[in-house]
Amino acid sequence: MRITVNQQCKTPYFRQITNQIKGMILRGEVPQGTMLPSERAMAKLCNVHRNTVIKAYHELKADGFITSAQGKGYRTVYSSESGGGRPEAINWSSLIRSEVQDMETTYDLLFSQSYRGDRISFAGDQIAPDIYSEDVIAALHEAMRQYSDENGGRVGLYHHIQPRGMEELLGQLSLFFQGKGINFSPRQIQMVADVNQAITLLGELLLQRGDTVLMEEPMSPDRYRIFQLKDVKVVPVPTDEQGIITESAESLIQKHHPKLIHVNSSYHDPSGVITSLSRRKELLDLSHRYGVPILEDDAASELYYEGEQMPSYASLDRGKSVIYLYSFDMTFLPGVPIGCVAAPRPVIEHLSKVVALQGTCLDSTSQMLLYQCLKTGIYQEMLERMRCSYREKRDLMYRLLQPLLQMGGQCRLPQGGVYLWLRLPDGAARVEELSRRARKKDVLFIPGFLFFPFGTGGEEYIRLNYSFASKEQIQRGIPRLIEAVNEI
Repeated sequence: MRITVNQQCKTPYFRQITNQIKGMILRGEVPQGTMLPSERAMAKLCNVHRNTVIKAYHELKADGFITSAQGKGYRTVYSSESGGGRPEAINWSSLIRSEVQDMETTYDLLFSQSYRGDRISFAGDQIAPDIYSEDVIAALHEAMRQYSDENGGRVGLYHHIQPRGMEELLGQLSLFFQGKGINFSPRQIQMVADVNQAITLLGELLLQRGDTVLMEEPMSPDRYRIFQLKDVKVVPVPTDEQGIITESAESLIQKHHPKLIHVNSSYHDPSGVITSLSRRKELLDLSHRYGVPILEDDAASELYYEGEQMPSYASLDRGKSVIYLYSFDMTFLPGVPIGCVAAPRPVIEHLSKVVALQGTCLDSTSQMLLYQCLKTGIYQEMLERMRCSYREKRDLMYRLLQPLLQMGGQCRLPQGGVYLWLRLPDGAARVEELSRRARKKDVLFIPGFLFFPFGTGGEEYIRLNYSFASKEQIQRGIPRLIEAVNEI
């Protein structure tokens, strides 16, 4: 039996061993009843720790491929032969892609726990409930009533059949983007549910298995995993306090010849950094020179608290090389997924084909409500309310973190967005233990290492969100977090 473990592969060693043995059994290369090497012998054969082999054998046993007996070792029992006996159960583990089975889910677990019970959540990034005062709710109801009256009560009957989205909304979005210096016509905009769906659809349009994408590091686990599931190679580009380091980006472009460069340009998740104007111009120059499109994720750009908005890559682009992703997840209504892709016309024309082919359902009611809110100025009023509320929460959280900063911790005050990126004091960088202790105190945060999927950093960082929690929760939660740090 020949088993090889590729130590350069991201698939865990035990999974590589499991998959190879399953394949041999299913192909009939290993007859039923064959004795497998002992745990120690297999570990030596594969040059791995014995515990790795134990884990692989336990999974094979759970899936019905092998059995074991005390003192007798492991023996294959799976049979592909059909007969009159008991039918074999479907082995789902062998059917589900290993990339999905091995996917890191800690981020999703912490995010889903953020909105349960009485916990104080600094983990998620939902819109704060206090944004929706009675007058805002009344305005939203009035917006829907007006639209219904204007359309004879036929709200949402036919908009779902328009692959690119509701025509009136596309027009309003074009005007909205023009206010940001971004000149895309309605025909250059495609509605989507959110940025994750946009990247998935664009992947179908632009990427093939084995292609390479450059991403800023630290990087969003959501975005990274979308590319990972498409068997696209993600190459991280380092960042600093001015954003993406363009010298590194150029050398990586020359080496890997990527198909796309993904950037989170405004109030980066998780660092809160906003890429400087000079770096934006430099990256655009690289994009034009090497012919590599920029995929700009700009959802947080409206949440600015000091100074003026930074021009987006899309507004600076004169070479038509930017695909602009915009989501209203953080600024409109919680639980109402809606966003869009704005790009050169050939991209949108063919992207609409992908949307239509996949039968992607665009929520008509959400589109109508967003259209009316943009048209009447309600959305802009909500943004002003958010900026005021989130600025106060940001300042409060930063002020309460001062004891940690005096102990040697580090945290820059972001100019916008919804995150503080906190480097813990030396000696307190056991983030997993800190997370466990904080959860006991009903406080949640996101460990920094989750934003470094290649294991290149983040162990001493945590991400704190200040948009969702109330001021009272921040006042209670940050001291509890500091208590947990002091207990380590």
